Amino acid sequence: MSILKPYETTTGRLTNTKPIVDALLNYITKNSITDELAYEFYQGDVEIYIITGKNEDEKELPVFNQPVFFRNIRNKESVAIDLRPYVNQNAVKSEFTKLIEVIRDKHSANFLILSMLLLIKTEVSTVDLKPIMGNIISSLVFILSNSVRRISVLNAIDVVNLEIAIAVYGYALFNPDNKLADDIERITNVISKLKLSFPIDRRTLQEKVSLLAEHEDKLSIVGIPLLKNLVEIYLPEDARAVVNVDAIFSILENGWYGPDGSKSIYIAIESMPVLVALVYSMTATTMFKNSKLAAILDKEKNKIGVNDFLKYMQGTYIKKELGGKYIE
Repeated sequence: MSILKPYETTTGRLTNTKPIVDALLNYITKNSITDELAYEFYQGDVEIYIITGKNEDEKELPVFNQPVFFRNIRNKESVAIDLRPYVNQNAVKSEFTKLIEVIRDKHSANFLILSMLLLIKTEVSTVDLKPIMGNIISSLVFILSNSVRRISVLNAIDVVNLEIAIAVYGYALFNPDNKLADDIERITNVISKLKLSFPIDRRTLQEKVSLLAEHEDKLSIVGIPLLKNLVEIYLPEDARAVVNVDAIFSILENGWYGPDGSKSIYIAIESMPVLVALVYSMTATTMFKNSKLAAILDKEKNKIGVNDFLKYMQGTYIKKELGGKYIE
């Protein structure tokens, strides 16, 4: 199994990307485009096409709100993002070579650019994101568990069990090729370092994580189906009657007002690179601070380790892995 791309997720699959890809291929072929639409984000192994609406052909392309992957006419892996809503349309009428010259809403543009670059990088390896795995898993735990608490009053045991289920799911997002039942010790080590809502000793934690070995038949899937199964494994039947993924999603509605709105949240829950970009966008800037998700992350910032997360992303990952390429 591999890390899901946006349009491979449960929410993403609801969009028919064929007309989008066909239109992009037609535009690329018609204009003999090579690497000029990558602007300052050229990656080499993957062709990048950043749509700004700089000409009539680009203006007429279908709208798409997430990075879309496809094979170009040379059968090379390619990805496109649509930045038309976030550029100054007067500026793109003139010749430009760098996006920073025409971007109007840098925060929204950066979210899509970072999502795209993380999707490209993690297709090869997730090793360089392992230092922030705990921060991202904690973010996911608090986003989902806080949402549950808005619709149900759980006792402390059920809260811990729910957070363990979410944390196991977060581990799976970073390690899609691993069998969870074979990783009980590693998962225990990861969760033991998290600051959950209530403390839990390592022995009890290991016993709970060991439940995975008894439900191996429910773990050979990815995305929302896996999350649903983990919630069923860890929560008693009476709690499951109230706490279900559909109910959680309804609470997350309108939780973020950046690109693609709530759909980006749903996609991020299944696509780890988009989740990293989402958490970064809500913690690195005040632009989205009034969103429901940003409020949760700010409330739990010490438990999540937001400062350490930002320090690594800004001081190491973006500079080292992305070559410092970002619209500041």
